[in-house]
Amino acid sequence: MVPLDRFDRLPALRAQDCLAQSVEKIAAIALTGPLGTDVVGGTLVGSLTLQIVPTGASGSLAIGSIGGAILIALADPLSGAIIESRSLNLEVDAAGIPGSIRVVFVPNRCDPPTRSSWSLASWRGRKPGTGRH
Repeated sequence: MVPLDRFDRLPALRAQDCLAQSVEKIAAIALTGPLGTDVVGGTLVGSLTLQIVPTGASGSLAIGSIGGAILIALADPLSGAIIESRSLNLEVDAAGIPGSIRVVFVPNRCDPPTRSSWSLASWRGRKPGTGRH
């Protein structure tokens, strides 16, 4: 059976899977610790830490940059401003030492949060705790 691929996504999905397998040979990359929050440049932001643990095998990989996703927008860690991507220019050697990357973000949604949906008290551009822009 040949799957219907109206949006021609199967080649991209296959490439993503192949890339993920290649990366996993060099290092495990995973989220660690709880969601953090902070006020940066007057903007309430969330933060996550990506832990990079080399496998000990041979080889290396380059991590050029990191960007946002559908549900989160990347924020500048110094100003809190929304940015398209953050340059990392990181070379990970499979025989190297573990490292980590702190990712700062804001929700990429326009509906207001509730206490049960997220612990952040504001979305982009709102003053912490006020619910107002």
